[in-house]
Amino acid sequence: MRRFWLRGLCVWAGYFVGSASAQEPAWRPSAPRPLAIARTEGVPLSRSSGIGLGRPQPLDDPPAETAPVITTSFRAVADTPAPFQGVGESPLAAAHGLEHQVLSSDLRSSPHPALPPGLESAFASDIPRPLGAGGVAIPAGESADEGDGNALSAPPVFGWRSILTPQGRFYVSGEYLLWWSKGFDTPVLATTSPPNVPQGVNVPTNPLNPTPVAGVLGFPTTTTLFGGSPITFDGQSGFRFKVGYWLDCEHLWAIEGGGFFLGQSANNFAVDSLTTPVIARPFLGVTPFGTRENAELVASPGIVPGDAFASQGRLTIDSSTQLWGAELNARRNICCGCDYRVDVLAGFRYLHLDEGLHITEDLVALRAVPAAGINVGDRIIVTDRFDTKNDFYGAQLGVVAEYRYGRWLVEGTFKLGLGVVHQVVDIHGSTTITPLDPTVAGRQFGQGLLALDSNSGTFSRDRFAVVPEVGLKVGYQLTDQLRAFVGYNFLYVSSVVRPGDQIDRALDEGKIPPFTAAVAPGQPRPLVPFKPSDFWAQGLTVGFEWRY
Repeated sequence: MRRFWLRGLCVWAGYFVGSASAQEPAWRPSAPRPLAIARTEGVPLSRSSGIGLGRPQPLDDPPAETAPVITTSFRAVADTPAPFQGVGESPLAAAHGLEHQVLSSDLRSSPHPALPPGLESAFASDIPRPLGAGGVAIPAGESADEGDGNALSAPPVFGWRSILTPQGRFYVSGEYLLWWSKGFDTPVLATTSPPNVPQGVNVPTNPLNPTPVAGVLGFPTTTTLFGGSPITFDGQSGFRFKVGYWLDCEHLWAIEGGGFFLGQSANNFAVDSLTTPVIARPFLGVTPFGTRENAELVASPGIVPGDAFASQGRLTIDSSTQLWGAELNARRNICCGCDYRVDVLAGFRYLHLDEGLHITEDLVALRAVPAAGINVGDRIIVTDRFDTKNDFYGAQLGVVAEYRYGRWLVEGTFKLGLGVVHQVVDIHGSTTITPLDPTVAGRQFGQGLLALDSNSGTFSRDRFAVVPEVGLKVGYQLTDQLRAFVGYNFLYVSSVVRPGDQIDRALDEGKIPPFTAAVAPGQPRPLVPFKPSDFWAQGLTVGFEWRY
């Protein structure tokens, strides 16, 4: 019984193998030699000239087919492999010496696949063209062998290197900037009081019911003229440029550098005794007996009995800010498709922030003060200058992503800088007394009011900082080489020194010129606070980019 089943199984297997061998052609590798696909006459294949991969069928009549027929044939060529023709040709075929030509009358009117509106003309030079006779590319809008009905028009293959490859290898852009930056804080720098408020000399004080003093903070009669809130700046105009060069034809690696510059923006405040009879500069006085709120008078009519000083004058407070920077990056493309491209950046970044706060009082004495050596008609000019500089040096990483739709494009940029900020604080003051009588010598002091011996000079330190930047652009491709765009940028610096933060309101009254008094014991005041802050700048950009 067992032998019977084994014999039957062998007979069945043999029949199955024989049937399969009769139905399917055997494909066996032959000696390798270069092959090429040559164009043949555009005659539809009949069943008699084809190979069926199934059961045998009658070959009397060709089947009725309405779809267009693509005919191909193979012929042997020389032993030397054909050169690789570009993205439109299979690398595998090039490696084996194959020339692949696709023939179809229906492809004749479309030399390449349909693209979004406007994209074809803007990037026509990036689209691979089919090859005609002799390996010559067929121009856009034309087809090979117009009259034979077998036009050669192979569609290109869009892969990792797509039509988003930029035009040319050199690119340069220029932008107009309209940016706003963060203001800086200051203490109260100018106050006023009604003319009938007495000056702070020989005024009896009662802790339970203190007598108001002209210009001194803490009294309801005192009004702030300037300070106590951030100083803001108007929009700053500037310019930014970028220059780059692709190191290879496929636009994988590039070197680019650029920079930007924002013009100086200023905030100016001025007040004079013609409109404001009482002008004062408040401070916290340090004496051997303790501290107290006090004020230096720039202008006062001195009409209250007991007032020791009278003058007319003007007070100006000028502040400014200016920002510029430069960077150098290596650029590497990491991916792209038919409508997008993503590059990464790595390089070096530099930023420079220069700011200042300058206070000037210019007055004429209307009453003599013998204890200070001031006579009637003496002109007194007092200046305090607080300047800061911040220089950032650091490494930078970033990413640039671009998306296209027709001629329109959107580009987003993110950069992150890590490095050191070199912070510099420069404080100087002066007092000049010019007598009305030209025969009397004037006097000059190297201190002002807020800038005295203890805090005058140039001071510096280094601090770690983070500098991120975000940008967004919307552009339009005007020509193959030229595009226009508008955008927005935001730049942030985590650690800087700013002028208003470097003012110490506590002053040793015995060091304020031209008065002389006992010096308070202990640490001299004012100090250099070196108070850190942050900074940001943001705004709009409008520009052009040109590639060739």
